[in-house]
Amino acid sequence: MGSPVTNTLPIRNLGLTPEEEREIRMACIRIPHLAVSPQAQTYARLDAGEPPRRFRYRNVASGFTADLMVDDEGLVVDHPGLWRRRG
Repeated sequence: MGSPVTNTLPIRNLGLTPEEEREIRMACIRIPHLAVSPQAQTYARLDAGEPPRRFRYRNVASGFTADLMVDDEGLVVDHPGLWRRRG
């Protein structure tokens, strides 16, 4: 299981404009062996609206995608099927 922080950091650091998409390389750490490998990911900002904003995450190798919702601080609050902030 992942953490929303793994998506929050790139979203906040990339500063994407509406409809912009960028590919980045991340270090993927496999638990419990602590094996590290590079992983290509893309992030695209899906809207120009006020928070909450939506971003599309894609794992380039596997093709897995998820539409993420972030709050006004850029923190992921909803990662469908994986995580949702309560309260």
